[in-house]
Amino acid sequence: ATRHAVLVVGGILLCLFAYGTLQTGVLFLTCFLAHLLMLFAPGNYMHILVFIVSMSCLAGTHIYNMVTSYGMYKVDYTGSLMCLTAKISGLAFALHDGKYKKVEQLNADQKLNRVTEVPNVVEYYSYLFNFPSVLAMPMASYNDYLVYISGSDLPLDIRTGKNLLVSNVVPAFGKAAYSIIFLVAHMLLTPVAPIGYITSDEFFNNHSFLYRCIYTYACGVFTRCRYYYAFVWAEASCNAAGIGYDASKNSWDSLTNIRPFAVEVKHSLHFSSHLASVVFLIGAESLQPTAMHVSYNTPNPIALAFVYQCSVGHHARAGDHILDRVCPTHFPN
Repeated sequence: ATRHAVLVVGGILLCLFAYGTLQTGVLFLTCFLAHLLMLFAPGNYMHILVFIVSMSCLAGTHIYNMVTSYGMYKVDYTGSLMCLTAKISGLAFALHDGKYKKVEQLNADQKLNRVTEVPNVVEYYSYLFNFPSVLAMPMASYNDYLVYISGSDLPLDIRTGKNLLVSNVVPAFGKAAYSIIFLVAHMLLTPVAPIGYITSDEFFNNHSFLYRCIYTYACGVFTRCRYYYAFVWAEASCNAAGIGYDASKNSWDSLTNIRPFAVEVKHSLHFSSHLASVVFLIGAESLQPTAMHVSYNTPNPIALAFVYQCSVGHHARAGDHILDRVCPTHFPN
């Protein structure tokens, strides 16, 4: 209980510092409504209602931002609300699997992540507002989070029967240093290849098709470096707080938040897997619990499309987000 309290108080203070009282209140309102539905909504529809309400709150903030500041880049509470929406949705589906489905109806992943009781207030808000991940992910499943809090994932000392402490200094500082590389790359390389240049007449009239392809791709990489910085830094902060140890691999990679090389090279070279790369771009393992639950509760013919559309809607710009990934960006309008 003490660990939960420290994490949630730290997360609230961090949100108040970063966003102010009003925007932090919006985050709380979304979480509060979802918790009420988990407690009192009909069991067969609880997970769907939680998903609809949380996504509606997120959509409302996106629409407001599009109306008031479309085309502007700003950092506000919508980033944290996206993280919270993913956590809330994943928890609701896991709760539905644990309380309202028979075990034999579940597959291996659902059995592993199923939650049998609605979390109490402290555990619920600790899971959502813990300070290492409230601003920029990464997202663990609720069961994994409880394991991290209890420390039961750490190796056991046979002689004493107690869990051994595993050093997190090297992984935390190593990932922090790794994230700084992306920050520096973004700051130094973005001015060299400004993305606004691709909309100019000179870009289309004076350069070859191959040059336009390479330039457009490079602009995307340089721009995405800022997100890689934020995601890897967030993972480093979780490791520093003792969250993210993988006992099966004896490593601190269970909350790996992004794989930049996989996103930029592996998935970009294979269009057949490019739809799935959106999920990896949002956050490798961090968003997989939500994508997994949505996929398992959607009929097979439309499962991938629905997961993809949820990912797109999660980031607000449904129409142009799809076109950006399906249509070539190096052709003039």
